[in-house]
Amino acid sequence: MNVLILVAEVAPFSHVGGLARGTYALAKALSVKGHDVRIATPLHKSVVDYVKENKKTYSEEKNLRITGKNTGMNHGSWLHIKILKRSPVNEYMYFIDIPDYFGLRSQVYGYADDYKRYYTFSRTCAELLLFHKRAGGWLPDVIQCHDWHTGYFVELLKRVKRYTTLKYIPVVYTVHNFKYQNEIKFQYMDDAELDMGKSPLAPLESPELSRQNSLSRGMVFADAVNTVSPTHAKEIASDDYEFSYNLGRVITKIRPKLSGILNGLDYRDFDPQSDTHIGFRYSDINVIKNRAKNKKILRNIFSLPDHGDAPLLGYVGRMSSQKGLEFFFMAMRRILRETPLLQVIGIGDGEDYYCELFWRLRKEFPRQTGIKLVHDIHMPRMVFAGSDMIVVPSNYEPGGIVVLEAMRYGCIPIVRRTGGLNDMIVDYSLVTGRGNGFSYMQRDDRALYRAIMRALSVYRMREDRYRLIRNCMNYRNTWESAASEYEQLFRSVSKDYGKST
Repeated sequence: MNVLILVAEVAPFSHVGGLARGTYALAKALSVKGHDVRIATPLHKSVVDYVKENKKTYSEEKNLRITGKNTGMNHGSWLHIKILKRSPVNEYMYFIDIPDYFGLRSQVYGYADDYKRYYTFSRTCAELLLFHKRAGGWLPDVIQCHDWHTGYFVELLKRVKRYTTLKYIPVVYTVHNFKYQNEIKFQYMDDAELDMGKSPLAPLESPELSRQNSLSRGMVFADAVNTVSPTHAKEIASDDYEFSYNLGRVITKIRPKLSGILNGLDYRDFDPQSDTHIGFRYSDINVIKNRAKNKKILRNIFSLPDHGDAPLLGYVGRMSSQKGLEFFFMAMRRILRETPLLQVIGIGDGEDYYCELFWRLRKEFPRQTGIKLVHDIHMPRMVFAGSDMIVVPSNYEPGGIVVLEAMRYGCIPIVRRTGGLNDMIVDYSLVTGRGNGFSYMQRDDRALYRAIMRALSVYRMREDRYRLIRNCMNYRNTWESAASEYEQLFRSVSKDYGKST
C-alpha cells in the first residue's frame, strides 16, 4: 500500500517525546513489510539543524502557489516543501517549510498560535496531495494522522469542497493522548461548548478557528480512530469517560470506529548487547555482572554512594500530573526512611511543581536521591541498564513505551494498572516463576508502597530476582507486530471505503 503519515514530530529530526519515536519505528516497520510509506512533518529548527549536522541534502523542493476560491488561506500564498530521499526513517520525507511558524522557532509546541501553525501545516499537506492528484503524481491508499495537530487535515480532506477529488482516500486518526487538545483548554469547557464539528472549519485568520477543537473534529471526520493500547481504548469509552478529557459525547458518537493497538519497540535499536550509550553491554549470559557495573556508574553520575547490591529504583518521564508523582513522592519518603540503603533516581523535565517535589526529596534524602531535571534522549538507556526497577505510577498511561524500553534492559517495572501498562505487565509469581513485573490498581500512595515492597521482597530472593530480570529481557512486543495490526486496520478502512464508493 501507499501510506502517508502526517505528524508534528518524528525522530531523529524533531524529537519531543514518544510520538516522535513511535512514528519513526512504525514507519520503518511498515516499510520493511513492503509498503511505500511517506511522512509529512513540519520543517522545525531541529530538522534544519539535523540536516546540516549530518550533511544531508534535500533531493527536491516544491513551491506550490495557492489559487482559487475557498482555500482558507491568503489568495496567492506560496507553500514550500523540501523532500529528503533515503532518510533514516523511510524512502521519502516531506518537510513543510513555513519559517515564521516552524523553522524560526526553537520549540515544536507551546506557542499561543499553535492552532494557526498546525492548521497551516494541514492545509499545505492537503495542497501537496491536490498538486499530486492534478499532476498524476504519487497518492496514498491510506493516510494516518496523529494527534490534534493533524485533525484540521482530516476535516479539510473530508469536508472542504476544494479537496473533493481526494475525499475517497481513507484516513486513520491515531490519538496518543486525549489530554492534549491544543493550548486552548477545551478539556475544561462546559459540555454545551463541546465542538462536535457542526460548523464549517474557519479560515486561518478568523477568531473562530481558535475555538474549534481539531482533536474532536479529526475523530468525527476520520474513517477509523485508534489509540495506542487496547486498554486505553476501553478506558476512554468507559461509562464515566474519566480519561476522555471532556470528549465523552464525541467518543460516544465515534465508538463503532474506535480501536486500540499497543505500541511496539524496535529491539534492534534498544539492545543492551550493542547499545553504545550504556557503560557495559550485556546479554542473557552476563546480564547480572554487567548490570551491577552499570549500577556503579549510574550512582557515580548521580553523586550517590555505592551500596553494592542494595536496590536502586528509577523514574524516567515527564514531570507532570499525568504521571501520579504526588503518590510517588509520598510512598518514596516512607520507603527511603524505612530502607536507609535504598536509593532512587529520577530524570525528565516538565512542570515546576513536580520538579520542586523531586528537589525536596533530594534535600531530605541527599545520599539516597539523585535527579537530573533535563530532557536527555540517551540518559534513559543508562538508567534502564543500571537501575534494578523502574517505577511508573501513572494516573493514566495510553501506551507506556518507557516500560518496554526498561524491560529490554532487564529493569523490573512497578506500574499502576492502566492503559498500555495493563496490556504489558503480568505480576510475577513466586509459585510459577512467570511474570514480568509488579502492579497495583488504586490511585494512592499506599497501593504504590505495597507494590514497591512486594518488588523489594522478591529482589532479596536472588534466584527469583534473576529469573524475573530474564523474563523482562525476553518479553517481546515488536513494532513488526504492531505494524501488522496497523496493516489490517489500513486494509479494513480501504476495503470499507471501496464498498461505500
